[in-house]
Amino acid sequence: TQQGNKPGGKGDAGTPTGNPDSYGKNPGGKIGGPLVIRGNRKIVKYPSFESDLAKATIYADVNVSADGTGTFIKLVRPSTSFNGEYATRIKSFLKSIKFNAASGATEVTVKFNFTIQ
Repeated sequence: TQQGNKPGGKGDAGTPTGNPDSYGKNPGGKIGGPLVIRGNRKIVKYPSFESDLAKATIYADVNVSADGTGTFIKLVRPSTSFNGEYATRIKSFLKSIKFNAASGATEVTVKFNFTIQ
């Protein structure tokens, strides 16, 4: 409540033309990294990843432990490829990705964008 451009509001006015991955009046959030699209956990830390695989958008079900460690389960629709190399690469990436802590384990779906450098 009371966010946006409401005079005296407690919220952040943001930037109408800003990037949706940015925060508030100071755009500059991380762009293009893995994104949780289903589930109640958030990615709090991830390094930059490089890959020599073809361009693809891959969705993976991941089991996230209470401490925020992710374990690969399977590739899911609407992934643009189900090649096992993407699964192998995602398993490797998950070793460096940190999710927020919670009271128990949860399953989430994470979107990974593989782009050609």
